Amino acid sequence: MLTSLDKLLSIDLEQAKRRFQSKEASYKVSGERLVIRLDGVSFSVNLSDFKKPRDERVREAMEDTAIELMKRLGAIAAYVVSDEINLFLGSYVPFNGREFKLVSVSSGIASSYLSIKLGRPLYFDSRIVLLNTGEDIEYVTWRARLAAGNYLSNFTNRPFREAIELIDDMNYIDCCGSVIKREWSDSKPSEKIVRKYSAIDVISGWNTIYR
Repeated sequence: MLTSLDKLLSIDLEQAKRRFQSKEASYKVSGERLVIRLDGVSFSVNLSDFKKPRDERVREAMEDTAIELMKRLGAIAAYVVSDEINLFLGSYVPFNGREFKLVSVSSGIASSYLSIKLGRPLYFDSRIVLLNTGEDIEYVTWRARLAAGNYLSNFTNRPFREAIELIDDMNYIDCCGSVIKREWSDSKPSEKIVRKYSAIDVISGWNTIYR
């Protein structure tokens, strides 16, 4: 025991701090077209008792989780579809752009918040996507196409184009997801509020999310 205590007391704290902090992964990301994409881990298994393919309770909880992430990380918008949340960061990038902080904190917030909302342990992984100017709508279109294909296959077991022709009353919020934006309030110009749009309307009518 004394030998262990001697070692604890003999270590140079400042020297050890400099040494081991220099070994931390310190990749930094920057730019005004940065997306944090969070994907649910094994949601099909962990939420197997909810309605398929999209349960309204899960969708609402995912949107609430996205809004919480936007508030905590200063995101200007979020795209939510199926089991994923995409956060669009603007000129402000928290944690000085340190990738490991962005992915660990975002997945931690999302996992804990959604778990509380739905009353069971749920987990997200997280990654950084760096977009070029003008790629944001194309990015949403890509993610919506993947999600819509999975959604429609649950009903028809047919290719995407055939499935669309078979379903007259398409629920585009469930199928393609929604875009949530922080915008200036008309009634209070100094105050930002949150508005939700169908992703299909954003894809067809917007040029960019960054406006």
